[in-house]
Amino acid sequence: MIYKKLKSKKNPLIAVFVVLLFVYTITGAYADDFAGEFSSEFLENKLRQPLRWKSSGEALEYHITIFQKNVLSGLYEQCYYHKTDRAETDACLIYIEPTLSPGNYRAEIKVCNFFNVVEEALTRTYDFTVYQAYLPEVSDVSYPVSGRALIYLDDLDNDGIIELEGNNLFMPDSSKKSVSYTDYFLKNSERTIYPDKIISHDDVQNKKITLQFDMDVLVPGTYHFFAQDASGLHSEEESDSEFVIKAGKLVDFDIEAGYTCFFLRDESILSYMGETIFPLSAHARLSLFFLKRNWGYLGVGLRANYSNISDVERTYSIDGSIGMAHFLLLYQVPLYRRRIFLEARAGVGGTYFHDIKFHFQQNIESRPLNTVSISYDAGVSGIFYLTKRFFLEAGFDYTFTVNKNSMLGGILASAGIGWQF
Repeated sequence: MIYKKLKSKKNPLIAVFVVLLFVYTITGAYADDFAGEFSSEFLENKLRQPLRWKSSGEALEYHITIFQKNVLSGLYEQCYYHKTDRAETDACLIYIEPTLSPGNYRAEIKVCNFFNVVEEALTRTYDFTVYQAYLPEVSDVSYPVSGRALIYLDDLDNDGIIELEGNNLFMPDSSKKSVSYTDYFLKNSERTIYPDKIISHDDVQNKKITLQFDMDVLVPGTYHFFAQDASGLHSEEESDSEFVIKAGKLVDFDIEAGYTCFFLRDESILSYMGETIFPLSAHARLSLFFLKRNWGYLGVGLRANYSNISDVERTYSIDGSIGMAHFLLLYQVPLYRRRIFLEARAGVGGTYFHDIKFHFQQNIESRPLNTVSISYDAGVSGIFYLTKRFFLEAGFDYTFTVNKNSMLGGILASAGIGWQF
């Protein structure tokens, strides 16, 4: 028995009521003949509630009585009585008017034979519940540990807590005795997974609920999160309700940028420059980790640095810039629950001396130095994840540049912020 009146975004003014056969118990030799069925129909915007049953054979008429359970006394009180006419008897169908309100009911069907005598042996009763229902909607699914609708089962921080947002997200009812409740579950073509418990619920607007799943029952796959009310109405299978479970994250892609201070360590340069610290520097890096094990992560990266060079001496000044780019091999060791990492790196690349000039009195300038030389980089850093994806990094690198006239060494002290995809 289903008694519905739809209420959704598309029909915001239509109330939703569903009558569902909840408990159906029947005994005796004629059980199959008295299987009752309720449903709902709309005709010219009018809700009708039909009651159907199977014929018992030759019957003059049927006597239909419905009792409603009093929530205070627990007793069943008659709320509806009807004798079928010839057409209703032949069709084994009546329409209940007025329609039943939400609550617990008991239906009784009596058969009257052609001698106008009620066949008590054929009388059957069964209990059912009329549910008040609202069409649930799931507009957003999030797993706070990853910050997305995604779980990696190998993540040590997993807690199985998933947040839902939408409309008509009511509390579940394990006893199924309430006339309005909502069940929640993950579902795909292969399986259905139910949450273990409720963490929190928006009791005022019923727009948010936080659920916790047992991590041991989660199986990799692509699912949709469904909210289903007591009547069987459920949220739609949309992209907003999609949730993915993966055994592990295959690769990590990081971007990072920040501040760098360049400490110059080179005797040939120092013979011209008294300044050895150049604070106007910056860096950026892309990293890809493709091998992830308990003993550490291996990957590759591309790092670029820029430093502004300037110095003023008694009879001249020097200015220009130095840019570096290195291809790096990366190794990271997780130190604490994959929130703190220690990284070692080394690589090769190039150093670009850009427009470095001497300025003398009388507006005399030297020819600018613009050249690219091979260079090497090695460094270490510490990485701390503030969230699953946002991190801070601080470290040191030593760079060594070789050209035909000199060898340039320097230390890069850096600090930056990054994001992991």
